[in-house]
Amino acid sequence: EEELEEALVFGDVDVKEVSLEEGKAEVVTEPSDFEKAKEILKGLGITEFDVSEIRMLANERITLEGEDLRKFKDLLDALDDCEDVQNVYHNVEL
Repeated sequence: EEELEEALVFGDVDVKEVSLEEGKAEVVTEPSDFEKAKEILKGLGITEFDVSEIRMLANERITLEGEDLRKFKDLLDALDDCEDVQNVYHNVEL
């Protein structure tokens, strides 16, 4: 994990988070560093990616309770059923 993070930092990638679990790495960087980080990982021999994408991550999370949580889950279900919606990003702790 440290070696991976050091290689990314040395490659001038703004690393937000690196974690290793069950032989898989999760790397969070600034979107502008996405391609650079991917090339560094390939240089380290990491050539297969289960998921390789830019996505929105919340800086702060919120907790909803009761009726608010139920309404929010209903909204997520409705958006999930809509063919035109590809991704939904939110900051609600589920």
